[in-house]
Amino acid sequence: MTAHRFLFAIALFVAACSSRTERNNTATDSPKTTAIASDIGYYQLDGDSVVIPRVTIALQLSPKAEAKLKADKETVIVAAFFSGTPKDTTSQEFLESGEVGVKDQKIELTTARVATFENLKFARKDYDALADKDIRLLVNVYSGRRSSPDNLLDCGIVEGPMSDLRGKRLPITGKLIYGDD
Repeated sequence: MTAHRFLFAIALFVAACSSRTERNNTATDSPKTTAIASDIGYYQLDGDSVVIPRVTIALQLSPKAEAKLKADKETVIVAAFFSGTPKDTTSQEFLESGEVGVKDQKIELTTARVATFENLKFARKDYDALADKDIRLLVNVYSGRRSSPDNLLDCGIVEGPMSDLRGKRLPITGKLIYGDD
């Protein structure tokens, strides 16, 4: 190999190494720019956020409840509350409820009876502050209160750890609070 080719090969190698280091620093400096999510348990990391696994709620209402909602042009709210046990158990929220909320999300349904909670995120710092990394899910269902100031529905709930509920289609049944025996 001639000296000229040798110097060219060295220069090319140094340029390639410099380019790679620059790309890596850019990805580290701005984690949001990376398209690669990493896993922590059954969660995924997206920059400084933790992505909660998908959960689908399948609502089955009684025929009377369906008829009332349709006649009144009423909606249904499916509300999901994600919470956990913190390392620091002195917070007011923990003292009042025995847990701390990490994410809440509501889905309003008009005629559909399936609500899918997906791509929900909460702060990594909140995840790191949890003593138990298996967050809990509580799902409540109620009427949208468009036709009445009061809730019209009496529905079951879904409650449990995300390790058991993640990725599943979970049923909730319901009926009218009054007149649906």
